[in-house]
Amino acid sequence: MGKLRIAVEMPEDALAISQLSRRAAGEEMRRLFFLDLVRQGRLSHAKAAELLDISLAEFLAFMARHHVSPFAFSEGELERELERAR
Repeated sequence: MGKLRIAVEMPEDALAISQLSRRAAGEEMRRLFFLDLVRQGRLSHAKAAELLDISLAEFLAFMARHHVSPFAFSEGELERELERAR
């Protein structure tokens, strides 16, 4: 799968306020992008973790840090997520 580079403009003070390096800020934005897709129901937890190249457990912990419940989907979706995690 190919990769895409996206440039983002923001105020110069943004990095100082965030106390993140450019690299860390970029990674945080990348993770937040996938988190939002999961929140919208457009992407599964497992697929988001796969695309981010992190474990499902790490992505679920990221969701928790951002107060996003992993249980905001139907029973059928939950069953599919559990199967993917096995």
